[in-house]
Amino acid sequence: MVLLSFTQVILRHFFSIGIIWGDVFLRHLVLWVGFLGASIATEEKKHFSIDFLKGKLPKNFRKSLTILIDLFAIFTLFYLLGSALKFFKDELQFRSILFSVGTVQVPSFWIDVIIPLGFFLLLLHFFFGLLDHLYQIFQGQDF
Repeated sequence: MVLLSFTQVILRHFFSIGIIWGDVFLRHLVLWVGFLGASIATEEKKHFSIDFLKGKLPKNFRKSLTILIDLFAIFTLFYLLGSALKFFKDELQFRSILFSVGTVQVPSFWIDVIIPLGFFLLLLHFFFGLLDHLYQIFQGQDF
């Protein structure tokens, strides 16, 4: 990604040309990296959270707040996943072309698959995190 971006800058600045498909491809690579990074961060419990509020609450409220945050994230991701699936279905149906490299045409659904997949991965990680938090509560453990 860095090499392609750097090449685009050099080509534009010094030669007033660029790789036609480069910017579109880079934007979609950013989506891939963002979703996969968010999925890893969520799995490792290093995602953004309301930590400043958790630290000021008693332990019982912290547990309840964590459960509520997980439920809210699951609810939100469920609806985002539904919209992403509709978008992906439309991309499949209309067979839109994202870019062409010579005679090779790259369909947008090949690259846009990360959108529903990313939301699904996030949903799974929050769901399993919720199950883990509930299990810890029933075992009397702190988290």
